[in-house]
Amino acid sequence: MAHAAIVCENLADAGTLTASSAEALMPVSRLQDGHVGKRWRSTADPGYFTLDLAADVSLDTLGLFGLTLASTGSIRVRVSTAAGGATSGNVHDVTYTVADEEMDLDYGAFVLPFASPVSARYVRFDLADGAASYVEAGAVLAGLREAFTYNFVPGAGVTWNDRSRKSKTSGGQTLVFPDNKFRVVDFNLEWVTAAQRYGLHETIGRVNGTSAPVLLILDTDSDNLARDSIFGLIDAPAAALYTNLVGIFAKAYRIEERG
Repeated sequence: MAHAAIVCENLADAGTLTASSAEALMPVSRLQDGHVGKRWRSTADPGYFTLDLAADVSLDTLGLFGLTLASTGSIRVRVSTAAGGATSGNVHDVTYTVADEEMDLDYGAFVLPFASPVSARYVRFDLADGAASYVEAGAVLAGLREAFTYNFVPGAGVTWNDRSRKSKTSGGQTLVFPDNKFRVVDFNLEWVTAAQRYGLHETIGRVNGTSAPVLLILDTDSDNLARDSIFGLIDAPAAALYTNLVGIFAKAYRIEERG
């Protein structure tokens, strides 16, 4: 199992999005508002959108969340220094299907970590459903991930939180008022270097806080990256603790999946 890694700065938030088409009340700008359940929807299948980062930047992780593709769906990803969708300047051009570890439609997610950073300005996602007259996505991410120098300790866990309400009637029946479900991950880092304590973790607290999403990849060597990644908000942040070892700190996190 590889060390967990996290993306705290989403470069896509400051980029410019254009799409092949969009329903009037489901514009492509929804991909930047962080609410995975509020989706961009094209008016045709297939459909695409392009992310312009304004200049060549270094990135090694891409993500799409809130996908509603069918099992026949596919995603073509083009990362380029030239105009979005062009073949010249491409540093990555691969089509992914549900058979690939990067995509899992049970989780509505696509997570693509590159082996090493690339320099690019444009990212284009071509989505094909095959069973609908449109394609959808709820949030886009592009950024640089950082692996924890020392991985989380045993006891970390992921659970499903069900917001449905239940009520007992006078006759003894249980009424259920359905609501959404989302994952929550809890993990402890008992060995945090001074470099990451004052670098990565300080940035997460200062920039993301509890209001800007992060992408946590629990295992970058996973055979199901979409399942083993959580795009969400930090809940109830814990202090970076001093330990008995000079230059070593401890930190705990709880991250709630973004809905």
